[in-house]
Amino acid sequence: MYKAADAWANNTSTPVVWGGTPGYANWSPWGGWVFGLSAPGQNPYVSKVLPIYLCPSETSPPEIKTATYAGTPLVMAATHYLAVNGTNYITQDGMFTTNRFVRLIEITDGTSNTAMIGERGRSRQQPFGAYFGGCGQADYYLPDGDEQRGSADVVLGVRELNSQQNGIPEMDQCPRGPYHFGPPDTFRDASGAIQPLCDQFHFWSRHTAGANFVFADGSVHFMLYASDAILPALGTIAGQEVFTMP
Repeated sequence: MYKAADAWANNTSTPVVWGGTPGYANWSPWGGWVFGLSAPGQNPYVSKVLPIYLCPSETSPPEIKTATYAGTPLVMAATHYLAVNGTNYITQDGMFTTNRFVRLIEITDGTSNTAMIGERGRSRQQPFGAYFGGCGQADYYLPDGDEQRGSADVVLGVRELNSQQNGIPEMDQCPRGPYHFGPPDTFRDASGAIQPLCDQFHFWSRHTAGANFVFADGSVHFMLYASDAILPALGTIAGQEVFTMP
């Protein structure tokens, strides 16, 4: 499936300029509408649902169905598991970052003490959380070309921040953060109302009292919400924090 998706993305039949860089419309997994074109459509593998990326306890649909600004229907397959980028998308002090690799030798906290992937459920209105082509929230204070680091879409920090620059009013009115590991439907927006979209910025699940995490040694641990205090230590690869696993 990866090879087929990659082959589609390397189609050079529709030249475009993307952010000042010459390229081709098929580079965009969402299709030509990004460039004001009516074709091509989205990469066909964007909508391919993979059961291994879904939690059986999740009650929301396995697809994110929306429409582009041009009115083109867009269907993206969801994931309930996001890679850990560290403390937040700015620090990127965890396992998964942009523009650099992390080698095992760099995990000086130890692979058994470092969270690599965490569980995050989905509210029905949630725009982020597609496993394919996840640019995530935007922060235009970041360096040019690195304004979107996949945050809230394919990666998440254990104390993630809301950039409040996403152009989605309901989401931008959620608190700046930092967000904590905890149950859903507890965060309020600027009006004081409970806002489900705020739950995009923290790890949680439909399980009772916690969520699953994969550690860098390959082990899986069910973490209770009560263990939130140690998440910052687990989220970094080289913080040298001292803590006791619950």
